[in-house]
Amino acid sequence: MEKFSIPENRKEFIKLCITELENEKPRSAWARGVQNYTAELFNNVLNFWNDYTGEATNYKDFEKLMLNGADNWHYYSYGGGSYCYNFDIAKNIFTPSQFKRWQNTKWNIDLMELQTRALRIAAHKAFCIAKCIWNRQDQEFAK
Repeated sequence: MEKFSIPENRKEFIKLCITELENEKPRSAWARGVQNYTAELFNNVLNFWNDYTGEATNYKDFEKLMLNGADNWHYYSYGGGSYCYNFDIAKNIFTPSQFKRWQNTKWNIDLMELQTRALRIAAHKAFCIAKCIWNRQDQEFAK
């Protein structure tokens, strides 16, 4: 992936990213859940950035900020970086009817692994939004 550099005013940049994210209208429960996780990851970046000494110039560096100290998304999910309880994960990812069915029958689904998958997708989405905002700002400054 090509590199980009984050502007000095990091808080404003992340706020622009969150605004861009909020403007998207998810069409499914899964997309809504991924959007919620993406917002969570942007907040991690905002909170963890002051302690970060590296340059967030590519996906791997940006991912370190989103992981908030965890080694990978599996550890982030299982280590309590996001939702800890199956109930909360199901509420975030399932439609109301799926949630009700899950509550009544206790599907044999590992919701922590499902959350891990959603977090990986959210991380890529967050990076793409950040890169898009940066490119847009870069073009505005070039004018």
